[in-house]
Amino acid sequence: MKMSIKALAVVFASGIIATSCNSGSDTSGNADSSTVKTNDTGAGAADTGTGAMSGMNTGGNPNQDVINTMVTKNDTEMAWLKAGMNNGTNAQLKSHAKMMLAEHQALGKKVTALVQQKGLTAPTVDTTGAVTLTEAKGKEWDKAWTDKMVAEHQDLLEKLNSAETTVTDEDLKNIVTSTKPVVQKHLDMAKAMQGKM
Repeated sequence: MKMSIKALAVVFASGIIATSCNSGSDTSGNADSSTVKTNDTGAGAADTGTGAMSGMNTGGNPNQDVINTMVTKNDTEMAWLKAGMNNGTNAQLKSHAKMMLAEHQALGKKVTALVQQKGLTAPTVDTTGAVTLTEAKGKEWDKAWTDKMVAEHQDLLEKLNSAETTVTDEDLKNIVTSTKPVVQKHLDMAKAMQGKM
């Protein structure tokens, strides 16, 4: 699924600060490799694993850097949440994935509005191959998905903490700061599920 947030879209929360709107996104969640592409606003390919996003520095604009990282993380996380809703076998998992997705999308709307207002640019994120659990089935899939959600939210929280100290735009900083508790809540939920799997 290719989501193009032209006109400027930005940061989300929980695994999330920059969530972009997924108005034309595929809800199947079916994908088998982890590739995320960004547009050419000075951002290169991004690693969507639990490690740091690489190649996304825009050469001096910390606000744009945060937007690039957060939109990419948020879009990828939303692909995983849709996969949880569609492929999970545990009722609680599916319910939590649905709730988290709604919060990511709401944050995406805030970010889109901010990006448009500030004249920034959001990357184009292709999450076609982001979900990589094609071999696992049933409870094994649920466990692997839950482990991924814990790792992604921990990584996002670290990125939000870092972004909070580097962004220079106060409105963007407010989104980052207000997103942290949402991401923490999602992380706590994922950890609670992980303990039951």
